[in-house]
Amino acid sequence: MAYELPWGSTHPGLLIYLVDLSGSMGWDDKIRRVSNTIWNVVDCLTAPCQDNGVYKNRYRLEVIGYNQYTYNLFSGGIDEINKWLDAHQDEQFINIEKEGKPQGLTHMAMAFDKASEIIKNWISSQNAKGQHVPAPIVINITDGYPEEKSLNEQDSRNKALEAANKLKSISVPDGNVLLFNIHIDGKPGEGVELQFPASKPSDAKRSFLFDASSEMTPVFVSRAQRNNLPAITGSRFMVSNISDMRTLGRLVVFGSSVSGLTKSDGRVEVSID
Repeated sequence: MAYELPWGSTHPGLLIYLVDLSGSMGWDDKIRRVSNTIWNVVDCLTAPCQDNGVYKNRYRLEVIGYNQYTYNLFSGGIDEINKWLDAHQDEQFINIEKEGKPQGLTHMAMAFDKASEIIKNWISSQNAKGQHVPAPIVINITDGYPEEKSLNEQDSRNKALEAANKLKSISVPDGNVLLFNIHIDGKPGEGVELQFPASKPSDAKRSFLFDASSEMTPVFVSRAQRNNLPAITGSRFMVSNISDMRTLGRLVVFGSSVSGLTKSDGRVEVSID
């Protein structure tokens, strides 16, 4: 698995955000922080798609919200992304009063299954066009852990882990799907922050996130280190208890561009306010 095929107009990448819309995401302004972060990151990722004043379709974006249901919050290529950004400058990227309103439980298995469905359809459509496919990237942003009304905590985690492993097993010649789990916290200072662990955490909830996340290859470890992120050999694409918005932005930017729109040396040069 080389992960060497960059996003380009002849072989665009696929980036999927899975956004937890359970009821607790409405606390401490978490969903608004996530929405602002996605807005800023997507805005930053459009700049490298411009070539002599013309935007090239170098990646496709899918934003899926989930609780007991899944919601298609956004879907499109660079033209649709630019239209959305232009038309919603005074709004949130996610409409937190309608489809993006936090409520209910965290049915994470359903979200992973939805991402698998999108990716399989994407691979089929690109193969039909004779286009190469960069390894798709999935970023799951949540303030909690899997929970389903009909299941206990352990069974909920087992069901979600099975769905995550199926998602990570989807492969193209460039490599398997990359799954990055970002666990956000409430207010700054609450909880112990953990970034890119190389060994499984002892508590059950964090160990779930560890198992559900893709392992970094040496290339990704090197890119993370060049961005002053604490990755080492064996690190997973997983962080936990992130409360600072700037840190959240840096992590989402890094995860969003590990296979595509970065500088040639792997540095991510964007500003997240």
